[in-house]
Amino acid sequence: MILTIGGREYTLRFGLGFLREMNKLHSAELEGMKTGYGAMTLFNAGQALNDPMAFVDIIKAGTVNEPQKPSNEAIEAYLEDLIETDKYDQTIQEIVDELKTSPLLKKAMNLVE
Repeated sequence: MILTIGGREYTLRFGLGFLREMNKLHSAELEGMKTGYGAMTLFNAGQALNDPMAFVDIIKAGTVNEPQKPSNEAIEAYLEDLIETDKYDQTIQEIVDELKTSPLLKKAMNLVE
């Protein structure tokens, strides 16, 4: 999936590198210890709460293998523009649909077919 952020195109890739980065950003805790796993389940919660930070994490993790990554400021401006132009929900749904095409991520998100 390609997003244009700050006038530059970024390819989001949703494979093991993405999952590894998501788990680095937000792994679940078990008895007070970070597990290193479970970030996609936490993403489900963020998405359900309509929290834009969940999508900041998706963009950051999705571009982990890009030679140049979008800055926090560029991502913030991108999300604000999506909200102001009433394209936020549609774009986020497209990203979620893309996530669901990966068998690894479907499993990690506990999605039932």
